[in-house]
Amino acid sequence: MPAFRQRIVALVVLALGMLLAARTVWGTDFTDLSVYVAGGRAILQGEPLYRATGNFGLPFTYTPFAALLFVPLALTGPAAPALMLVGSLAALARVAVLLGRALADAWSLDPVACSAGLLGLMLMSEPVTATLRFGQINALVLWLVVEAFGARRASAPWIIGLAAAIKLTPLAFVPLMFGARRWRDGLFSVFAFLATIALGWIVQPSEAARYWSTLAVDARRVGGVAFVSNQSINGLLWRLQGPGGNRLAWAASSFVVGLVCYLVGMRALRRGEWILAVGSVGLFSLLASPISWSHHWVLLTPMLVALGLRRSRTAMALAALGTVLLIRGVIWWVPNRDDLEYQHQGWQIVEGNAYVLFGLVVIACLAWSLRKHEGRDAESNAGRTAGSGDALDGACRATRVN
Repeated sequence: MPAFRQRIVALVVLALGMLLAARTVWGTDFTDLSVYVAGGRAILQGEPLYRATGNFGLPFTYTPFAALLFVPLALTGPAAPALMLVGSLAALARVAVLLGRALADAWSLDPVACSAGLLGLMLMSEPVTATLRFGQINALVLWLVVEAFGARRASAPWIIGLAAAIKLTPLAFVPLMFGARRWRDGLFSVFAFLATIALGWIVQPSEAARYWSTLAVDARRVGGVAFVSNQSINGLLWRLQGPGGNRLAWAASSFVVGLVCYLVGMRALRRGEWILAVGSVGLFSLLASPISWSHHWVLLTPMLVALGLRRSRTAMALAALGTVLLIRGVIWWVPNRDDLEYQHQGWQIVEGNAYVLFGLVVIACLAWSLRKHEGRDAESNAGRTAGSGDALDGACRATRVN
């Protein structure tokens, strides 16, 4: 298809995405943004940070350093929603450009069309619409992670440290750097993160001590663990087995998921194949976290792109399935709130845990990819010709950074 026609199709997809996003945001109260503003206001007024609350009495649950970053939102007052919305859209656009280039190269398509189409699909997805509706910071965190690995800037380690200081989840990418033997990057990421902790401690020492000693590990403080929006292994176990879930099963399954994801990610990053590396570790952070609200699943985007880069039926089917699940917001098809999640039966269990189950299917494919890759490595070391690539290893080759 000529580049002009590709751009027309992409613009149609983008327009649909923007219309859906506008419809979602219109009239919302930006619930989570109100919490950010409350945190920034507490810093300005010298009030205890973790007594600050936003709409509906929701408490501030982020790091003290994050509250410092939210001070400008508190200063802008009524303009805060517009500022967050513009920042989120700009971040999503940058992510679409970085990932769209890889898609264009892999499929010999127009890069502008790929980036515009990808942005449109992102704006249609439930995690992104929820992020925009709540005034969440997830789009900015996704951009920081993708920028750090995709743009290959010298400031990449500092970017990861900053992202982890806003939300702890990006800390998962620090071991990826060490495992890929990027020692300097890993160390600087740790130093940057520690510097943000020190800064928060200076501003509000008592509240910083309270956060890092108790609040940082209290998953129940951020909401109901069994709520259907919590698409993590822990949330799945709570919904299946009742309050408390199964800590042993959570720990064991998270270990296995982490092992597979880091092995794939480290192998990919050492070879300069960054999209699969980011997608693998991002998926681990979503599944293993005690709380992964549905809007956190914007972090699945790199994995879906990595799957879409491979011209194989398995990978393309997975990419399509994941995209449909996110756009349709399948998890909301079931009864939810007021602990109705404990009463799910039959297909309700599948639908109410759709994101988690999809992630586990991808993990199984990653494990199969590792097994096949090791087999080919053994054959290569013995002087034999390696076999044909599997779905996800093909995605690795397609995302190689020259």
